[in-house]
Amino acid sequence: MTKKELEQLYRNIHNIYPSFKRMDDLINYKYEEVYKNFQLHSGAEEPSYEELVSGLRYEDEKDTWMVCDLCKERIFYTTWEEFDKHYRKCQKVDFIDRQAKELKGEGINKEHFRMLPDNELDDKYRKWMDNYLRSHKEFVPKTL
Repeated sequence: MTKKELEQLYRNIHNIYPSFKRMDDLINYKYEEVYKNFQLHSGAEEPSYEELVSGLRYEDEKDTWMVCDLCKERIFYTTWEEFDKHYRKCQKVDFIDRQAKELKGEGINKEHFRMLPDNELDDKYRKWMDNYLRSHKEFVPKTL
């Protein structure tokens, strides 16, 4: 985004959140995308940096990174496949966490599950998915 667009963004945010602090790093994103994320923000609290850049791609001379919508971390990558691998892992961890909350009343230690080797996480994910499918038989087509 240009400096002019950055100033426009700040004016728009300050109209609603007067105490919003400048985040000059936002200049590394497209104005339209950051503004769209701002428009999606709702609440009395001002938007965080992570909310404003959620799902947006950042590029500079050295690195390419993106904020993962699920874990809210900046993920550096050289190919889309690397980011996709991270995102799929987060989806599995998120699914297991939601199922644990539903069945046991409390979630899992997500960080522990993210650190598991892929094959171990896949095994745990399959077990939770099997359990989910058994408990929701009425929603599973008979052809599966």
